[in-house]
Amino acid sequence: CDVYHYHSAVDYRKRLPVDDTKASVFRWSCPAQSSESLSFSDAWWGALAGTAASRVESVPVGYGRKLPVLLSQCQACVRFRFEDLCTFPPTALGAADYSVLCKQFSTLVIVDVPRLRPETHDAA
Repeated sequence: CDVYHYHSAVDYRKRLPVDDTKASVFRWSCPAQSSESLSFSDAWWGALAGTAASRVESVPVGYGRKLPVLLSQCQACVRFRFEDLCTFPPTALGAADYSVLCKQFSTLVIVDVPRLRPETHDAA
């Protein structure tokens, strides 16, 4: 995960042509935990984290707790299932935990996000 900083008055990313034939990041029609969802998220994870082997590791979050994450080889990117991140037993994580994760990692990928409904507002 190399980061290159280009200092310029022009944002050249906005000048790149958009390929409408490629899949977009957001896949609302993709049911959670389906084979389509898995292949889509695996492809994005591979593009982001590289082809080197990722490993599951427990990382510290707030109040001395640890959270299992899929960690990229460069240790800057992590991948979570929504259920693990937002409904983590025994207690759901809070703002302090998310703040620690954001300070530790530059990129957080969350997969299998269900359609959020009013009756599950605590997970959201």
